[in-house]
Amino acid sequence: MPHEPELTVDLALPGVIAEMTPPDRLHDPHAATAPIPARGVTSVIVMGCVGLLMLGVQPIVLGALQAAGRLSVPQMGLAATVETLALGVVSAGMAARVPHRRLRLWGLAGALLLILANGMGAVTSGLDFVLSRGLAGAAAGVIVWIAVGLITRRHDASRVNAIFLGAQALSQGAVAALVPITLGPVLGANSGLFVIGGGALLTLPLLLLIPNRLPEPPAEMKQGSGLQLSSMTGLASGLLMMGGIVGVWVYVEPIAHTIHIQDKVVSLAIAASLGAQVVGATAIVALDRWVKPVSGLLVTAAAFLAVTAVFAWPSSQAAFVAATVAFGLLWTVALSLGLPLLIAADPTRRAPMYGPAATLLGASLGPLAAGAFATDTNMKPALATAAALFVLAALATAVSARTRPRGATVDGTRQ
Repeated sequence: MPHEPELTVDLALPGVIAEMTPPDRLHDPHAATAPIPARGVTSVIVMGCVGLLMLGVQPIVLGALQAAGRLSVPQMGLAATVETLALGVVSAGMAARVPHRRLRLWGLAGALLLILANGMGAVTSGLDFVLSRGLAGAAAGVIVWIAVGLITRRHDASRVNAIFLGAQALSQGAVAALVPITLGPVLGANSGLFVIGGGALLTLPLLLLIPNRLPEPPAEMKQGSGLQLSSMTGLASGLLMMGGIVGVWVYVEPIAHTIHIQDKVVSLAIAASLGAQVVGATAIVALDRWVKPVSGLLVTAAAFLAVTAVFAWPSSQAAFVAATVAFGLLWTVALSLGLPLLIAADPTRRAPMYGPAATLLGASLGPLAAGAFATDTNMKPALATAAALFVLAALATAVSARTRPRGATVDGTRQ
């Protein structure tokens, strides 16, 4: 009869710091990994960046359609919400129910649906366009499911995940900067949709480079693969952290206007923040073996609180710009550390499959929670709500660390 890992629920502070000490090893850290070749991971990173591209350029794409009279402002918000939720629901649903087999066929279906959805969006407006974004989100959910499956089953999953996050920030920043001044004048409001659909078309040959299936985890690990308290609180940590992040980010421009910062400076600060996201992901890749996910996430949550305080009481233009850049750096650091937290919480690597859905749900709910307290002239209640989400994320991280299986490690090297 397989040995069930002992769980502990003592929430004393020393248990949070216990990740710094070598535990008794009751789990083989590589038991749930699979020999996935680098070319396969590189291919799904590119595919994933295309699938998630819209999430980073929504203001540009939807704004152009609104300016062209094809979307109202409420329909812009509805389109963004529908796409994000569809992506999260499909990726989570497939993680729960669909075995990782026939991955090339699933990838082909996802890519073709993404092409179709963006083509449909190019010839529709209003609620029909919102429907097209729902289809695009579903297609991206399939692609993300494949990408997350391959990444989390690698022995160096946390490092590859950080590379994936950096590649997302780089591709989204490049499209946001270049499309309006290159294709925009030629293709008009549909330029962003054509870029996403064209990118999906170009990824089709990459399907030949990914594994067609992933091996099943060992039977003894599958028997204990249900989501436990450590896994659920780890997922809650990602949801709450992302809720706080987006809950602050949506108010960056209104905050700048309250202290009369010029739009040009705000745009440059946001662009620099996107660059800082790449720096944050690069730092995690370089320091992967030395940064512990629990202590790293706790420090990151504290840093988010400090940056949020600067946004709430901006003393100068320089302070605002510095806070915006720091926010971008912390953003990818937090997301990069979320995966190793989940792997340590669930050595079967089932919980990490739900990670993207949790963060997407947080991205949807965070602005909703913060916006319930914001006014046109006072952003501080919204920022206070986001700060509360960061505190709750830190608490969830601590609980996940304290209740995870004894001996669980990340990539066999660290807790």
